[in-house]
Amino acid sequence: MSNLLVAIQNIRGNLTHTVKDYTNSRNRMNNTGEAFELFIKDSFCNSYKEDTASAFTKYSETLILITRQSSNVLS
Repeated sequence: MSNLLVAIQNIRGNLTHTVKDYTNSRNRMNNTGEAFELFIKDSFCNSYKEDTASAFTKYSETLILITRQSSNVLS
């Protein structure tokens, strides 16, 4: 489980990590946005040091739980 406070704590605890280079298209702004999105996902899941496959597994586990909790709160 994760929330915004945990994500901020993960960012503070991992100050040496930066936004990774991410190249998926020729559009520089899209690449920057996607790299920042991965940084934010890593913050919520604390998956900075994970390889890509295990990071995506953590994303699916953690972020799906957040979505379910949010929908229950809104209902």
